[in-house]
Amino acid sequence: MPSWNIHLEAGKRLSKKLNYSPAEEKEFLLGNILPDLNNGYLYPVAKIKSHEETHFTPDSQPGVLCESFENFYRQNSDKIKKESPIYLGYLFHLYLDSYYNYSAYQAIGCRKEYDNYPAEKIPEIKRHDFWLYDRNFHHSINIDSEVESEKLVHAASQIFPVETTADELLKIDQKLKDGTNISEKDDNKYLYSSFEGFENLTDRLILDFSKQYLGEDYA
Repeated sequence: MPSWNIHLEAGKRLSKKLNYSPAEEKEFLLGNILPDLNNGYLYPVAKIKSHEETHFTPDSQPGVLCESFENFYRQNSDKIKKESPIYLGYLFHLYLDSYYNYSAYQAIGCRKEYDNYPAEKIPEIKRHDFWLYDRNFHHSINIDSEVESEKLVHAASQIFPVETTADELLKIDQKLKDGTNISEKDDNKYLYSSFEGFENLTDRLILDFSKQYLGEDYA
């Protein structure tokens, strides 16, 4: 899956279109990492939940455009339009996951050097290039205080199945500020894409997401 740096980079680009206040932008950016928070993959958390539950994906297959974002949208469409920006951020996270993964498997499948590559190794190629792109960014939500963290946790708690605490969220954001989420891979060679390829991909996904969920005025 794309890293939190990638999610936050894309989220910040989209938020510029939305004219959020600073407080609203933080809720939106939190939504951009929230589906992964309770999985415990990136940072240890008290409440662990399955990826299928937090990503609304009871069934998913590599190379197939996962409709997790549509599952979430069907259950929360009114809240996305009327309530906290955290809902739109959550939707955008699921959309980006699907968009990036689908694009990766399609691109890898078109490269002849991987025609006879073991199927179980293909995700490693995808993750390798995601990690390289990740290294170009260093983002956090930039939570300023425990009071602000409490407000964000309250907003997050409205989305089932999220469970976290103000202290836990502050610690996670501090680790983001410290850069402990940044990839430490040594090589700089992309295996199926490039920095420019990922930049174009991110621009396309923001455009497509805006058309589908925000309307032509934001496209």
